[in-house]
Amino acid sequence: MGFVATDYATLIWGLDAVTDPAPLFDRRALREGLDGWLAENALMKRTFRASATIAGLIERNLPQSAKKTGRQATFSSDILYDTLLKYDPDHLMMRITRDEAMRGLVDFGRIEEILDRIGGRIDLIRLPRVTPLAAPLFLEVGKVSVAGSADDRLLAEETARLMQAAGLE
Repeated sequence: MGFVATDYATLIWGLDAVTDPAPLFDRRALREGLDGWLAENALMKRTFRASATIAGLIERNLPQSAKKTGRQATFSSDILYDTLLKYDPDHLMMRITRDEAMRGLVDFGRIEEILDRIGGRIDLIRLPRVTPLAAPLFLEVGKVSVAGSADDRLLAEETARLMQAAGLE
């Protein structure tokens, strides 16, 4: 249902226990999932805004320029981003934004390098306690969610429980 990662640990939570972690590190699936997650992420819109400003599509908010408020400039860049994402996802500005996000926000090249280095050797170890390097991740649970079938499953299970409790099976 979500994940949090640092340089030292990755915390993934869901409805079922992970028994084989290898599919979680499939390069193609990671890239596709990351593209989808980044597309809807506020960080991606901020990266787009910075790139669009450099490209001259959006005016800079300088103190002497009182034409637009910061909120209006953000709104304009968000509209432009959403429009390009929907109607022209392969637009040059969208490719630049994805490249910047992959390098700056996520450093996907580094992730691919690590995947090459480990060569599929992934160990799943269940410890009786939280390790010191993993402990900070538990403060972040719920902040980064991944849309998926887990929400639908939870909704279906709760609906069935309520129907049964009401005697309307």
